[in-house]
Amino acid sequence: MTRAVLVTGATSGIGYATARELTRAGWHVLLCGRDRRTAEAAVNRLRGEAPAVDVHPVHCDHTRLADVRDFADRITAATGNDGGLAAIILAAAVANPPGRRTVDGLETTLTVNHLAPYLLRERLGPVLAANGGRVVLIGSSQHTLVKASDLDPAIFTDLFVKRPVLAIVVNLVILIAGLQSIRA
Repeated sequence: MTRAVLVTGATSGIGYATARELTRAGWHVLLCGRDRRTAEAAVNRLRGEAPAVDVHPVHCDHTRLADVRDFADRITAATGNDGGLAAIILAAAVANPPGRRTVDGLETTLTVNHLAPYLLRERLGPVLAANGGRVVLIGSSQHTLVKASDLDPAIFTDLFVKRPVLAIVVNLVILIAGLQSIRA
């Protein structure tokens, strides 16, 4: 079985760039978006750049903790305890105005940026531990540079894709995950 890397928040920004570099390095990437449509669109963009990449779209709405639990169960079932999951890279994030609530009644930014990644790591922890897998949580100070009203996903994609620092950060993420020295 080819070992997989799960990348959340992989439809744009640093998550997308990380998924792209991992596929270029020969990894099987589970590219996670908030819904099926955005995940499939990101996979199609990757395949447009390199048709032979080993990438599979998956989806999880991080604003719904029940969805995060179900998603973790699906990933566990798909990768099993036989070495299938090498790492999870948690890049999903939002910067919503304060007070916005999820269906669970929780603050949206707190849920997506903190609670959902923690829950996902907890649920996938046993599979990762059994396989010597790693967890990398990506944080950003990007929220300090813009007003909440400016948070359009296209802005972040343009910022990340056009800046050379992105390559440095992505390589650092891959290095921290231990995926550079381990072959898929």
